[in-house]
Amino acid sequence: MTAPVTAAPVRHPWLWSVAVAVGWRAVVVVAALGLSPMAVAAFPDLGAVVVNLLACAVPLAVVARLGWWRMPWLREVRPRAWWPLAPLAVVYAARIVFGWELGPVEAMSTVVLVLVAATSEELWSRGVVQELLRAVRPLWRAVAVGVLFGVGHVLSGVVLGRELDYLAFQVPHATIQGFALAALRMHVVSIWPLVGLHALSNLLVLAEAPGAVPVWWEAGQLLLTLAFGLWLVLRYERRPVEVSAPAGR
Repeated sequence: MTAPVTAAPVRHPWLWSVAVAVGWRAVVVVAALGLSPMAVAAFPDLGAVVVNLLACAVPLAVVARLGWWRMPWLREVRPRAWWPLAPLAVVYAARIVFGWELGPVEAMSTVVLVLVAATSEELWSRGVVQELLRAVRPLWRAVAVGVLFGVGHVLSGVVLGRELDYLAFQVPHATIQGFALAALRMHVVSIWPLVGLHALSNLLVLAEAPGAVPVWWEAGQLLLTLAFGLWLVLRYERRPVEVSAPAGR
């Protein structure tokens, strides 16, 4: 039996969710195209870091508007449960076997970038959008979060002129990762452990040489991530009562 859900925090939560997703992407695209290059020798990813910091304004504006500053998913740092984090951490960390191509300066710059980008993306996706959809059945909530996350990568990729090979890799990864992280958030509640997992995944992808990971590995990682996310959602739905934060104002 599907666990009972709480009332929607706003009228038209689906429209709000799409608006937040589009708004975040719009800020990223406008900032990326409009800001002058900021790369410096000691911090080559400075421009991308600034872009992601600016995009944080979109989810934070929603948090401020709805009075969500004390929501457990935002306020709490420790996960409510540790065990669901381990499988994805192992799957993501296993990419290290395909090598590390970053030098010391590039590594430090990339670490800062992936942490800031993961924070920005988790705030809008598994944070605000998932909370806006909290009245939706958990399975479809996780699917919606994943689809919005993946489609957003298509939009920004097309506008920024990404190659089709890049989109073919990035979009399914983003959609399935978004789904799995949404399912994981239902169990751990806090988005901050998800920031760490997300950053780890992005770091190892950026650190490896292009084409270093075979297709069978990529396909296997996607299938494992999807299966784990689905298992987490179905396990969550079997709970007699859905654990949910109190509504914002």
